[in-house]
Amino acid sequence: MPITLEEGTFPPDAALQSLIEKLNPEQRAAVEATEGPLLILAGAGSGKTRVITSRIAWLIREKGVAPDSILAVTFTNKAATEMAARVDRLLGHSSLAKPLIATFHSMCVRMLRRDIEALKVNGEGLTRSFAIYDESDQQGIVKQVMRRMGLDTKQLTPRTVLSRISWAKNHMVDPQEYYLGSKDPNSERIAHIYQSYKAGTTPSISTTCSSKPSACSKSPVKSASATSAVTAISLSTSIRTPTAPNMS
Repeated sequence: MPITLEEGTFPPDAALQSLIEKLNPEQRAAVEATEGPLLILAGAGSGKTRVITSRIAWLIREKGVAPDSILAVTFTNKAATEMAARVDRLLGHSSLAKPLIATFHSMCVRMLRRDIEALKVNGEGLTRSFAIYDESDQQGIVKQVMRRMGLDTKQLTPRTVLSRISWAKNHMVDPQEYYLGSKDPNSERIAHIYQSYKAGTTPSISTTCSSKPSACSKSPVKSASATSAVTAISLSTSIRTPTAPNMS
């Protein structure tokens, strides 16, 4: 049930009505259809931003929906800023509460900053102070690790290593499990790099496999350990331990 606002919160809706009148019939129908789910299919230049911002303002002004109960997500910071400014203008800069208009990435980071510690298992997991590394940061860490290990970055490139680490994370395979599934020397090297990489990017998480081969004994381990479960997000519907790809 929508949360209603007190009467008199907003000034006369002349700006909103003026914009509604400028919409074509399809755009207006999309703005005013506020009951139940709605899917709008629109191509480039068809007025998507105008419809979305008008719809947000319509929900707030005409339907009494609380502004801070509305979420709008887009792809770029520029688009999010423009949408927020348009909504604010439509509402006459009159409401202290604002709808949350953000990019997919910033919204997900906001959620993780707030709730990520709830994903801890047996006290292990990320904290709210986690850092996000871009591609250059990732390659820099891998290169440092490989130099410490005395590995040739031309024979085994950092990009290849990162690709394998990404595969492991997507399949919820931690460094020790990756080592146990290795079938060639390069895969074993990548397991050691993965371990050091993980320790360097998530220092709050304890690990069980050091960079020394002797410390990664091939003993039985539980599939999808607590550490891997809280440090990777997978789109698969089940958790299993796949065999690491052959890197020979």
